[in-house]
Formats: sequence, C-alpha cells, structure tokens
Amino acid sequence: MKKIFFIILYIIMAVFAQDTMWVKTFDHPSDSIFGYIPINFFRIGEEYLLVNYFYGAEMGFYLIEANESGDTVWTKKYTSESAGVFYSGIRSASKTIDNNFVCFSNIALFKFDENGDSIFMQTYEDLIEWGAVVTTTDDGNLIFGGKSPLLSCSIRIVKTDSLGNILLFKDFPAYEPPWGGCYSDIFIEPVNNNNEFLILNGPLVYKCNNDLDTIWTRNYNYWFLGIADAIELADSNYLFVGAPAGIMKVSYSTGNVIDLSLIHISEPTRPLYISYAVFC
Repeated sequence: MKKIFFIILYIIMAVFAQDTMWVKTFDHPSDSIFGYIPINFFRIGEEYLLVNYFYGAEMGFYLIEANESGDTVWTKKYTSESAGVFYSGIRSASKTIDNNFVCFSNIALFKFDENGDSIFMQTYEDLIEWGAVVTTTDDGNLIFGGKSPLLSCSIRIVKTDSLGNILLFKDFPAYEPPWGGCYSDIFIEPVNNNNEFLILNGPLVYKCNNDLDTIWTRNYNYWFLGIADAIELADSNYLFVGAPAGIMKVSYSTGNVIDLSLIHISEPTRPLYISYAVFC
C-alpha cells in the first residue's frame, strides 16, 4: 500500500507584530522510503526552495519550489545509487545569474533550470569533503567550499564554470579553537554585487575576490564563538550575526569593528539569525 509522507513546513513571514501570514503543508507519495532527513528550505529572492532527503530502497531528494505565498510551483524527485552524494542532504542552495538553481550536497554539485529540470550533476569526492555551501559570481561561475581532504586543519574553496568544470581551488587555514580540534564548517556569503565573497569559519572570516585571492583575514574570537550570517549594509559595510555577541558591524575595506548603537532587534525566527534590526 502506497504511503503518504507529509512534509509540514511552517514558514512565518514576520512583520513588526510577528504575525503569521500563512502556513502550508507539502506532501509527497512514495512506497520505498524508510526514513528521511527533516526538510531544509532556502529563501531565494521571492521564492522558496524546499529539499527533503530520503533513503531506503532508493535514495535521493525531493525538490520543491514555492512562490512567496507558499503555493507549489513544481516538485521534482532525484535519486542516485551513490550514498555519498546525498549523505548529508542538500546543505545549501542559491540562484544563478542565468535564473537557474544550484545546490550542494556533501560532495556533489547540482544545477537545475527554473522548472526544476536537471542541467548537470558533478561530484568532487577527491577534491573536497563535507561540502556545505555554493554561490554564484558576477561572471556566472560557481564557488563552493568545505573541508579539505588534506590531513592538515584546512578548508578548501573551489571555483568552477557554469557547468561545474573546475577552474581553480585554494586551501585556507581553518579555525583551531583554544580547546583543541579543527573547525571545518563554513558559510560563504557573496558581497559587492557577487564579485567578492566572505568565508565564515567559526569566528574566523576571510574576504576574497573571485580569483580566490585573500583581501583580508580577521579572527573575531574575542566577540564570537561562531558567525552564522553576514549582511551587506547600504553603506557597503557588514553586519555579522552570531553567538554570544549577537550583532557586530565591521568595515568593508579593512574588517575592523565599527561602533554600533542598537535600537531594536526582533525575536529570531531561527537559531543565531535575526528577522530585522534597527540601529544607528
């Protein structure tokens, strides 16, 4: 008997009163799923991309695009015989300048068109481990990163063309906490109209250009155990969000800390993130 698995997503569109604007339920039928990883969703412009990884007699993920009102635009199912491809589920997603979607899962890079049809899938098992993030550049190339397969404590950033062909890669020292170990989780935040980007590695931040050259490096461990988000401000400086400091404003050109007077901050809608903040 075919089983119906319900994916329930509560997306709260928060305004100043923090009112819930809508709640949606998404479902997918399957008779071969033994288990699944809870859904990830990504806000991309005015759209949502929802990803649900499953395993059992087959393994893969469902990809769902929803519009700003939460209505389903399309649903696609992708499978693979390789467990390593989907081991951690889809960990990041973004939209390219040619209006397509790119996603990264552990060692695999996926690109889909605006209808969810596959353009390509490339794997990089000898180049990267635990890949976590992917972003697009101003010239249409792709940048992703994760743990370097080297034994040293390092992270690796890889640049490919729009079809996933490797152009170059570079290793960066990863954050080593004072209590020992190596922190290899990263975020990549595109800035300055996608011709530069930030690598967030715990409290360690690298600012790089699209040739992977380092512009500046700063370690903010005096303020943060980890930085979870970087927001580019109207004055081209950055607002870093993390724990335990909360919010910090830093200079675009140097990475130095700028005094920030916070007037109001909303309740977070997800851990370590903010919905809005008012400051001067």
